[in-house]
Amino acid sequence: MTKDELLLLSSKEFNQILAEDSELAALEKLKYNNSNEKFLLLDVLNLGNFRIGKLPIRPLTLAKWSFLYLLGSPY
Repeated sequence: MTKDELLLLSSKEFNQILAEDSELAALEKLKYNNSNEKFLLLDVLNLGNFRIGKLPIRPLTLAKWSFLYLLGSPY
């Protein structure tokens, strides 16, 4: 890139256009989903408190689903 192009990309006007772009904002939200991260962390640390009614359950992770699929389980 040339020096002029870099100056254009660092300008207030260009950054304002990016800041106001709703499509970029939506993509940024999709990039990092905080609730998914917390759920995965709880699962990895085995700290989740998951229930169906009063029945405590452990969530089925991708690894568990893959193992059940490998066994041909209808579950």
